[in-house]
Amino acid sequence: MPSRNTGGLLYKNIMLSIVVTTQPPHQYRFKLLSESGHTLLSSPRFITQDACYDTIESLKTFASFDMHYLYETAGIKLYFNLIDDNGYLIGTSELFNTPEEREEAIKLVSNYARYATLLKAGVQ
Repeated sequence: MPSRNTGGLLYKNIMLSIVVTTQPPHQYRFKLLSESGHTLLSSPRFITQDACYDTIESLKTFASFDMHYLYETAGIKLYFNLIDDNGYLIGTSELFNTPEEREEAIKLVSNYARYATLLKAGVQ
């Protein structure tokens, strides 16, 4: 499986965070955040904590591979979905104005999701 190559060390000191939140009634989800706190990817909601953490592991496993990114549009806005080998949704990006913005976010996710620090937040 080919992995995404950014062509250099452009992002060598980037640190991403994964924030897990609980939403009533007993639903879990996570967000992958940039250093500045911008949301790069949001997961669907899960009814078990285990499913949420399993999907975080899938994020770290599949983010490096081009074939797992689906390029999507919503009106004039752009976004991407990250899926696993079975086509299940791992997460959806925020909306972007340009293809370049979307590609920049994909590069960050692709190169750094596997190193993201896991944080737990409270109830949202």
